[in-house]
Amino acid sequence: MTYEDMVDEWVRDCVSEASTLAELIPLLPGVFPSEVAASVRRQGIDLADGASTPLLRLPGPIPHPLDGDWRLHPESHRQLLDIAAEKRANRIALLGCPSLSASFAAIGRVALVDNNRSWQPYVSALPINACWGDVASVLPQWEGRFDLVIADPPWYPLDFERFLAVAAALVVAGGAVAFPWPGVGTRPGIAQERERLIEHAAQLHLKLQRWERNILRYATPFHEGCALRAANLPILAAWRRADLIVFDRQPGFEVHHPSPMPPSTWREAHCGTLNLRIRIDLNTSHNDADPRLVRLLEGDVLPTVSRRDGRRGAAVVWTAGNRIYSCARPELFEAVVRGIDEAVPATYSVANVLGRELSRSEVAWANEAELQAVSVERIEATEYDALHEPRDIPTC
Repeated sequence: MTYEDMVDEWVRDCVSEASTLAELIPLLPGVFPSEVAASVRRQGIDLADGASTPLLRLPGPIPHPLDGDWRLHPESHRQLLDIAAEKRANRIALLGCPSLSASFAAIGRVALVDNNRSWQPYVSALPINACWGDVASVLPQWEGRFDLVIADPPWYPLDFERFLAVAAALVVAGGAVAFPWPGVGTRPGIAQERERLIEHAAQLHLKLQRWERNILRYATPFHEGCALRAANLPILAAWRRADLIVFDRQPGFEVHHPSPMPPSTWREAHCGTLNLRIRIDLNTSHNDADPRLVRLLEGDVLPTVSRRDGRRGAAVVWTAGNRIYSCARPELFEAVVRGIDEAVPATYSVANVLGRELSRSEVAWANEAELQAVSVERIEATEYDALHEPRDIPTC
């Protein structure tokens, strides 16, 4: 069966339990809403879109599409805490899942490694040992020190293999490694990736103990909510489903040290609440010093969050709301953005980078880039509040 065939079958199996597309999507095993909508149309099923639901206001920084920061729904923390209780785990390592820090700090000694330093202020008051950087950076100093390792890497084969190798090195013999795993409907080929993961785990002396289907939920992040709205789909607070895999660590094993990931070509910048990534690995030898954003698609918001979307390759400036732009001189736009927070005029910021005075055209471009950044910041701040639950609702 093709992937479309499988989605069509899942839709047929579940559609009787739903009166709207919004009710149907969470019943399926992690199928992205646009794929569900396409299946409904393909099969001629008459189904209204249904109502959107407000996104959760969870602790932590505003997630950016490039951070891989999908957070487990607070209700799903319990399944992982139950594993810790079952294994009587007191020493726990969290790989790539800082949002679990508070829950697990309450039950044992916790260590965290994550590549997103934006989380640092949110966990600094917790009694945990936090390390910021690539997941492999904690080897060898953390080897064989933990009863339980929970890893939540980006949902792609290379990331799963790297995180699994590190987890196997950190856990003691007799300990456990727990992984959320994408639901079988997440994308084509997941079933084959699952078999390869189990084979790779066996080579690391990790024995499959448990595989529970669709028991975990993820809170929809802001950028995914923006993508759903751009695709004219209902925005759902927790539609994404995942399996839970638990491995037991067997005795014996030579530690495998994954190679460090190459440094990112994206730099982080902020303008008020606007969270930006700017790609600076481009040829910036243009004679014209033009820092303005250039539209790549109508409405600016990418309507997917998949790495398979070819439009991602054209992005030079990327916002937390999943807006993507091109830019002839991204290093100059970065200077403009940093200058805004420091109340420095855009013309001064650009001239400082270039080391010369600006032409009349360049002055106009710098001022326009500043207006663009301020405008996008206002738009996304408004959208963030509009898509999320009211501020007077306590965070989970």
